[in-house]
Amino acid sequence: PLLLAGLLGGAGPRAALARKRGEASVPQRAPDLADQPPSDSLSLRFEGTDFEFGKRPLCEAVFARTEMLNAGSVDLEVLSVSTDNVHFHGPQFKPITLSPGARVNISVLFLPRLLGPVNSTMRVSTSTGVYVRTMTGHGVESPYRVAPLLGVRVPVEASFRPPIRIFNPHVAEHLAVKEIYTSESFMHLAMPDGDDGHFSPDAQKRWRVPPGEARVLARVVFRASSSGTYWG
Repeated sequence: PLLLAGLLGGAGPRAALARKRGEASVPQRAPDLADQPPSDSLSLRFEGTDFEFGKRPLCEAVFARTEMLNAGSVDLEVLSVSTDNVHFHGPQFKPITLSPGARVNISVLFLPRLLGPVNSTMRVSTSTGVYVRTMTGHGVESPYRVAPLLGVRVPVEASFRPPIRIFNPHVAEHLAVKEIYTSESFMHLAMPDGDDGHFSPDAQKRWRVPPGEARVLARVVFRASSSGTYWG
């Protein structure tokens, strides 16, 4: 059978399809703190924001940025940056060489998929060892009532068409949804009534959600010709 692990939700009123960025479906090995160089020989220093993301609604992404500094006296090769938890997504990092005193910025995305606290580590592999940073976050209910769609099993060649639904929590104003999109090749969007054609002006009127109401804005159409795990 096919295991579909997608995220149906969005960053607030955009109601976009949350997109997974570069994470593997199998978690990386747990960090071995013994790999980290001793504190008195650190060549790589982190400056700027701590990776403490606090409470974030499900399916709403937030970025944090930090700066890596070569505090040593010789060139430092930064080989890779990785995370060990699917809630946190590191940059698509290419190996670089930092001369003494040189800096580089890296960003990490936190996209909560489950309720409750989440802990993770970021591992920076360099020519002098592996440096580890701790990351924390906490998933809470979305005020727009969007939630991940996880662990759904769909037979090969079967069509799966879950709705994209959003709730307007505001008491005195309409919620205008501007865009719904996906860039994944294995699924596309359809109108709420099931028509796979182009979105009509009448359908787009549904994207203006009155206060206190929930509406189905569109549907995701998923169909796979081969078994496997899909993230999107």
